[in-house]
Amino acid sequence: MQHALTAAGRDGVQAAVELAAGGVSQRHTHAGEEMGFIIEGTCTLEVAGQDAQPLKPGDAFYIPANTPHLVRNTGTGVVKLVAVYVVEQGKPLATPAP
Repeated sequence: MQHALTAAGRDGVQAAVELAAGGVSQRHTHAGEEMGFIIEGTCTLEVAGQDAQPLKPGDAFYIPANTPHLVRNTGTGVVKLVAVYVVEQGKPLATPAP
């Protein structure tokens, strides 16, 4: 779901995300903040400038705007999470990062 917010120039985006066992997301950024929580599985969140953060069901996370990051599935099953983004309107939700 994506919807304009009352915060000028911002959209809210809500997404259900799944990452297969052994999977790694591409390193990327968002033109706004990302926050969410783990529903199922275990993973490690790697955010530039921070220690790697192991996550399990019920754990929440926050990623600052324009900060490179990736997620590694460290378990044997699928990782399921819900992510909410507050991003600049008219910009792509995700951009690859070096």
